[in-house]
Amino acid sequence: MSDINLFWPIYRKIEKEVLEIATYVHIDDTQLKVYSIHIGELIVRCVTEIEAISKRLYEILGGNMNPIDDDGRTRSLYFDTDCLALIENRWKLSTKEIVIENEYFYIENEENKKLIPLKKAHIRSGASWNKAYQAIKHNRFYNLNKATIKNLLDALGALYILNVYYKDEVKKIGRYVDEIDDHYGSEIFLVHIYQATQMDVKSKMDDTCIIDFNEQEYEKSIVLIKYDDESFSKIHNAYINDCKATRERILGRKEVQVFLEENPDINTDSIKAICQQMDKNSLISECQCLNALGQIERMNEKRAELVLNKNTSIYPECIANEGDNPEDILEVNIS
Repeated sequence: MSDINLFWPIYRKIEKEVLEIATYVHIDDTQLKVYSIHIGELIVRCVTEIEAISKRLYEILGGNMNPIDDDGRTRSLYFDTDCLALIENRWKLSTKEIVIENEYFYIENEENKKLIPLKKAHIRSGASWNKAYQAIKHNRFYNLNKATIKNLLDALGALYILNVYYKDEVKKIGRYVDEIDDHYGSEIFLVHIYQATQMDVKSKMDDTCIIDFNEQEYEKSIVLIKYDDESFSKIHNAYINDCKATRERILGRKEVQVFLEENPDINTDSIKAICQQMDKNSLISECQCLNALGQIERMNEKRAELVLNKNTSIYPECIANEGDNPEDILEVNIS
């Protein structure tokens, strides 16, 4: 976001205090129901920050800062049913997953280790951490048992995800995507990352070209690894040029020219059809040209980046220019 980030330093301070608890309490699966006044205080601070950052994100997304009630009067803005609801509508954060991963945490059960902290958070008291927050805030004496480590981790996780989306960073990582820091600024949580760089290259390219696209894993992901739009366009243009060069090579072959002279009614728009009618499907592999795509590899022009998953198209649509004869002659995939 363009304005000064007043939220991330506070998140980091709260996270450090949670880590301090973990140096005194052996936090494993059996300790998640441990509760205390201090944990309750941290939950209240977390959710107070969730309220503030969700309202700021709501404003940035163009939400109505002066909502009207059923009687036509200006009412209060609610962080859950107004702000988080709009954020959910745009970015679908209710499916985003994080994982607890820190040397001071000994949680082994996958259900406890993997968190989806914004699930139902846009519904009034739909999230467990919000229920705990409301209970502790309104009657701490009777509801202290709601101030558990589990609710604290859920609240902190929700705050973390909102902070990641507020920062809205795009990180250029070049050609090599093997060593990505999936902590993404946190000392406690890992973000779920989805890689969308293995693709079939065609004359029309968009998200449908991603090989073995997994909708469920995509919806869990907070961060995407993808080619930047410039590289994606270069790959597409290179493929079109290689198809054109391959087409010219095939049409330049003596045997093809003889066949077309003997069969003047053959439509030359489709190279594949010509090869089939000649019973020479091997012509395409014999004449294939991958010079343009090869140059992109040699010149290190295929660049990847880390971006947030905002529930929109990963790649722009690239189509061949009119007159380029966009027949997919070549079968090419990249990764």
